Amino acid sequence: MPDTAAVGVPSSGSGQGIPPRPGVARGQRAGGGGVSRVRTYGASAIVLVALDALWLGVLAAPLYERTIGPLLRPRPNLLAAALFYAVYLVGVNELVVHAAPGASRSGRVAARGALLGLVAYSTFDLTALAALSG
Repeated sequence: MPDTAAVGVPSSGSGQGIPPRPGVARGQRAGGGGVSRVRTYGASAIVLVALDALWLGVLAAPLYERTIGPLLRPRPNLLAAALFYAVYLVGVNELVVHAAPGASRSGRVAARGALLGLVAYSTFDLTALAALSG
């Protein structure tokens, strides 16, 4: 086997000539930070439900009642809500939490999460603004 250092290819010490991924220690899962997906999904679910309850129940409730009141259900469709949360939790975890490896992980995760939230919630709000009268 040729000496990879002689041809300018850094060695990972494994004899394969492939350097380890920056910010990922040996044996650590890339993108996972060593934290199990069960824990990140659980923590994400708690934060998402808490923030959504604050948004829907306190902050945006007067706005929604004033602007789209007649369109609102007396009671929410819990199956549709559960499906939304399931899909959104997959998006948050796979596109944000497990996609931001590295030492500055918490700041990157927070920024990516905020961007995903902005995209998801503005999709509804701006579509409603464009399509609904009133």
